Amino acid sequence: LVAGQVALSLVALATAGMFLRGLFTVVLSPAGFETGSAAMVSVDLGNQGYTAERGTLFYDEALRQLRALPGVSAASIATTIPPSDYVSGTSVFLPGDEPPPELFHGREFELGTRVALDNVAPGYFGALGIPLAAGRDFSPADRGGDRGVAIINRELARRLWPAQQPVGQRISWPAWSGPPRAPLEIVGVVADSRVR
Repeated sequence: LVAGQVALSLVALATAGMFLRGLFTVVLSPAGFETGSAAMVSVDLGNQGYTAERGTLFYDEALRQLRALPGVSAASIATTIPPSDYVSGTSVFLPGDEPPPELFHGREFELGTRVALDNVAPGYFGALGIPLAAGRDFSPADRGGDRGVAIINRELARRLWPAQQPVGQRISWPAWSGPPRAPLEIVGVVADSRVR
């Protein structure tokens, strides 16, 4: 009985040691974005009764004023900011590889390449110190309109186009319901970062 207890204690101790070692590796490894000199503010204009148009004007003016402050090198807006417990996700496909809607509905998490999705404003990657590896950043001209654009990270570029240049390619992101969405054109590739 004593020998069994000692053996189980050694197994539990070894398991705890491996867990702590893995935890330290995750905590001490680079996040891929600026963690030391960034300030973040959360604003929910929907609770204040803003319409989409008034909200856009508010954010544009807030960014203009923030960028003019002494000591501010960059400012941007995003739906979620890393690290975040909740990151929106979607499944992406190469155009032509999308499943029919009746097959896709209810299996969104099983089909395609699952990616984290965030809506960000121009300057987001620069504000967080995430380097642009290829292509360009978003511009004010990208807002609205018929042409949807996306910036992806190196890992997704490697998965979807291992031997090709991703800038200029398109990805499809089917909707769970409602009208179909147009494919997005890849305009940029950024370095990988851990958002969760």
